[in-house]
Parts: sequence; structure tokens; C-alpha cells
Amino acid sequence: MPAEEGRMSAIGTRMALTMLALLGSGCASTIAAHRPLSDGELAELNERIVARRAQLIVQAEGKAEVHQAEDVRVGRDTTVWRSPQGTAHAARPHSAPTAALQSVSVIGRWRGAAEGLGLGSGAGAVGGGAAGVLINLAAGNREVPGIVMLGFGAAVGALLGCLSGTMIGAAVGHRTAIDFTPPAPPRWQILHQREGGRDR
Repeated sequence: MPAEEGRMSAIGTRMALTMLALLGSGCASTIAAHRPLSDGELAELNERIVARRAQLIVQAEGKAEVHQAEDVRVGRDTTVWRSPQGTAHAARPHSAPTAALQSVSVIGRWRGAAEGLGLGSGAGAVGGGAAGVLINLAAGNREVPGIVMLGFGAAVGALLGCLSGTMIGAAVGHRTAIDFTPPAPPRWQILHQREGGRDR
């Protein structure tokens, strides 16, 4: 019995580590925003970040500044935001040229919980099923068929994975990063660069 408990503990640890790795890698996405932004792109961007806390990276005087923000509004020329509640400058308004904006990152808790639910149930079912089969083999139990232990372990693992995955996913959240890219150079400038390269 102590050996079986040790195997269960090891399997549970591996499941937890696997789930954390899956959530860490899966709960993030990056969107490229190509300047100049159209009115429709600005509206879509602001819809994604409305009523959420955000992290802004702004280029100022040759260096990148990181700002924690809320009520962010990206305009064609100027981006405005307020300092979050609980900070030293709570509710203080700020602004910066949109051209200096490098990225905006927001955390979605509900989406993170949904992703955690899916990933957790899948990882839990696989790990639980494997654990059931291994325990049955180690115990030498011939009365209970292996397929029954596989199904039982998978069901228990999926349930535990759902609960823990949802909680971890909600805590971690889904991170959406919007990276702003500079406008493409004019065609004449590209041709000039190519011709200059040939001259060398």
C-alpha cells in the first residue's frame, strides 16, 4: 500500500506540473496591430481592452516605460488612460502619443477559466486513466478488469482536472498582448534600398 500511495503522489505531481505548463503556454495570444490603424481597427482594439486593467509599454525619450493602467482608450493620435485603484496615483489621468505605443497587454479571467477547464479536464482524464491502470497492475487485481480502472481513473482525473484547471486558469488568466508595428516603408524607399545594395 505505501508503494501505491507513492505512485499516486508521483502521478498527481506530474499531472499538476503538466497542467501548469499547458496553462502557462496556452493561455496567451499576441495580436499584431499594423500602423496606421483604420477607424475599424481602432474600434476593434478598444473593444478588446475596454473595462480591463492593462499594461502599456510606451517609448519615451529613447527608452521603454511600463505603465499599469485602466480605462485605456487608444486614439488615432493620442492614447489616454488612468492609474489603477490601489496605486500611488490612483485615478490620475495620463496620455501619450499613439505613435509611441509599443504594446498593450490585458488579462481575461473568464477566458482563462474556460481554457483551464478544457486543458485541465483533458490532462486529468489522461493522467487519471493511466494512474488507474498502473495501480490495478501493481496491485495484481484480477477481479476488476483493467478497462474499468481505466474508465474510473479517467473520470476521477477529469473531474479533479476540471476543478483545479478552472481555478488555476482563472488565477492566471488569458493574456492578450497587442503589439504595435511601424508602418511599412514606401515602395520607392524599398526600391532605393535595393538599388543601393546592388551599387555596393
